Amino acid sequence: MRLFEFVEDNPLRIKLVAVASQLKSSVSNNERMSTDEFLRKLSDNDIDLDKSDLFDIVKKEPLSNIIADANDNEITFKGQETDELPTDQDDNTKTLKSMASKALKK
Repeated sequence: MRLFEFVEDNPLRIKLVAVASQLKSSVSNNERMSTDEFLRKLSDNDIDLDKSDLFDIVKKEPLSNIIADANDNEITFKGQETDELPTDQDDNTKTLKSMASKALKK
């Protein structure tokens, strides 16, 4: 969601999206941000939320487009949840090699 789409929206919501986007861009793909740190950075920008409010807001747009998951320990931004793919990819590679070796034996 782009900022121009918030034409008649709540200014606090606009600020929340802007800060969350900025925090997402400041975190590398391998790094996770703790939930407490995320809430502290929001508070530093005059956005006061508690964990229960955060968990409710993350499920709705526009934050659902920025944050993939939020739990008591950490925030996972969109794009970071793909860290598990290499493991699955390794399993697929092993399966393909096994199938190829069986096909060569025939």
